[in-house]
Amino acid sequence: MKKRKFSVMQIIATAVLGLFLLGTKIYIVLSILLANGINFYFETFSSDDICNYLRIILVILFPVTVSCLLFGFLKKVWVNVLISAFLGIMSFIIACGVLFGTPNHIYYEYTSPDGKHELVFQENVYFMMFDVDVYEKTSENVMRKIGSLSEENFYPYDLSQYEVEWRQEGFSIKVYDNGKPEILDYQYCK
Repeated sequence: MKKRKFSVMQIIATAVLGLFLLGTKIYIVLSILLANGINFYFETFSSDDICNYLRIILVILFPVTVSCLLFGFLKKVWVNVLISAFLGIMSFIIACGVLFGTPNHIYYEYTSPDGKHELVFQENVYFMMFDVDVYEKTSENVMRKIGSLSEENFYPYDLSQYEVEWRQEGFSIKVYDNGKPEILDYQYCK
């Protein structure tokens, strides 16, 4: 039986493909958790931020992966160059779109007077838009989404436009919309 020899480019192509697939799996798992209202939180960033950065990296890594595979396994160089150039241009355009569509997150934490409950307000600032998601910390680095102020048609510019009132079974958020307060009631996570 004859042993097959792999070129350096084929080994690099396989390694880049493995990194791309690993990044894709991590992105999918975090996206599923976020869709179910579970977010990991570490002082200044969350799994939502990690998903946004992974999205940009994967968009850039995709044409690199395809180019490495083409150069590693196809013999016609001019076809490889044309396909790689096309994919590079398309991924640059897509990466610019993803970059402008990626929100900047600002986090504010509130602790109940008895110290049993912690809320995290995540302001999502997009290019020309914003919204606020409300999370309750269920452990040190895990938080569960309780609601979104934008779902209630409130779009505060910053946290100076609303305040938290704590109760035994939940809390209220008083949102000031054009100077008029509206009260949104939430229950604690179980």
